[in-house]
Amino acid sequence: MQRGFKSYAEGLAVEVRREMGIPAHGRLCAFELTKFPGIPTLGFSKLIPAAKEFGVTAGQLKALEKEVHGLCIPFGPGRAILYNDNNLPARQQSDVAHEASHVLLRHPLADIVSGAVTQRSKELEDEAAHLGGTLLLPLPAALHVLAQGMSLGAAAEEYGISTEMVTYRCNVSGARLIHGRRRSAARG
Repeated sequence: MQRGFKSYAEGLAVEVRREMGIPAHGRLCAFELTKFPGIPTLGFSKLIPAAKEFGVTAGQLKALEKEVHGLCIPFGPGRAILYNDNNLPARQQSDVAHEASHVLLRHPLADIVSGAVTQRSKELEDEAAHLGGTLLLPLPAALHVLAQGMSLGAAAEEYGISTEMVTYRCNVSGARLIHGRRRSAARG
């Protein structure tokens, strides 16, 4: 990721929430996020009835479900998101937020769906992964979790994400450090 991207992602996550009428520390549903710019989403299970029509076997669909969590595809003048709806809901939130991040960051479709792992595609995937997590739990939300003394499980349920995502975002956003300093200053 380029220098300054993490700060940019934090700002974008708060701005998206503001535009959607969600407080900076509030819960953002990835599926609502996709509705905001009009990105259609479709679970893999909805592809099953049409799969035979396109020559896709049940075995190929099962392999897709095991290997792929989500992807952007061309759709009319824009894009659509396909996601693995057999995954747990918290994972679906992460997957859809990740794919929506590609769209929000205006990543070229050719660079993210070519299948070739290049330095450019790795950088774009890293950016989308970071922004996806940031959209789901930006710094203000991570600080809220810590200030409220929420358990990992309670925070995960509150935000509709995994406990691993809560832990990751509280650490990588700097929220734990900031919260610790605030507590020390309040005691001092």
